[in-house]
Amino acid sequence: MFFVSFTKPTKIQQEAVCKKGSSLGFNFSSAGSSLDAPPLPAAAKNDGWWNCDHERIKVGYGKKTYEATKDLLDSWGQFQLPWAQVDSATPIVPGSNVCVTAKVFGLWTAVPLQIVYKHEGRWQRDAEQGQQQQQQQQQQCRQQQAQQPQKDTGP
Repeated sequence: MFFVSFTKPTKIQQEAVCKKGSSLGFNFSSAGSSLDAPPLPAAAKNDGWWNCDHERIKVGYGKKTYEATKDLLDSWGQFQLPWAQVDSATPIVPGSNVCVTAKVFGLWTAVPLQIVYKHEGRWQRDAEQGQQQQQQQQQQCRQQQAQQPQKDTGP
């Protein structure tokens, strides 16, 4: 189920698309199976049209970077583009309906989706550990510099 228009769908139209999509249910039998992917579970492979992309890119390290990235993703920052959007107020909570709007070949589409799960894993702990390691390295560097004899620069 999706919506096509010459103009960007209004908030009311997006809500209607989500309501209709929600009433129809998922259009595949393996909802949530990407939680443990990759590899893609057999149930998802059997649907025939699934692909599992798993990419990681280091955007920095430490708690500040983690929190900034988390805030960006929590407000759907990856979808705030001129040609594709999600309402940034849409909660990322299992069961929430999401409407992705996109402009393709001059036409706007609205596709209803639903959040099945939210998994942050161990990233916060890793971010905190990375920050602690950085602080320890900086402290060791300062201690080494303090222990080095001062050079006489002369008169």
